[in-house]
Amino acid sequence: MSAGSQVTQFVSYYGYAGIAVIIALENLGVPVPGETALLAAGAAAAAGDLALPWVIAAGALAAIIGDNAGFAVGRWGGRRAILRFGPRIGLDETTYERASAFFAKWGGPGIVIARFLAFIRVVAALVLGSSGMPWRRFIPWQVAGAVIWSTVIASLGYAGFASLSMLLPRIERNLSVWWPVWALAVAGAAFGVWALIARRSRRRDTERAT
Repeated sequence: MSAGSQVTQFVSYYGYAGIAVIIALENLGVPVPGETALLAAGAAAAAGDLALPWVIAAGALAAIIGDNAGFAVGRWGGRRAILRFGPRIGLDETTYERASAFFAKWGGPGIVIARFLAFIRVVAALVLGSSGMPWRRFIPWQVAGAVIWSTVIASLGYAGFASLSMLLPRIERNLSVWWPVWALAVAGAAFGVWALIARRSRRRDTERAT
């Protein structure tokens, strides 16, 4: 079973609490698929199993709690402790320096941007906490980023599932009626690809011979 399927089953079984746990852990620095969980929750809302506003609220609240916990750990442990224990969760010195450089360049707005960058989102709070950023500066940007991120990702999952649900009946209907045409089209495309590869292969052989 793929990781995406496992996350979907977890979210389906535990609902809003499952979403919150995964996202909070991710924002605390644990490398778990928080974004995948939120997409799956949005899809579950489109299927009628969850309510989209509550999915967004659960995602945003969990991100806020997880980020602030991670910030506190970073502030308490400092850079030395983060670099000592960070490799256990994928936060080595190279990743730390990349994240530090990113926030040095973008400042507060970078906290919002980082929510959509997987390699920084997981470690952002730890890095910022250990960097000495004032908490009063961190919180407004972090809350804004959490709300925007949760709204966008959950809505993408919702819209994607809804669109697929609308398209599948049409695809099945077209396949059942037009399958000879589709079969010929696929065969023609395959032959075209094969002919193109064979032509390029012959050309390379000719060039090498000369």
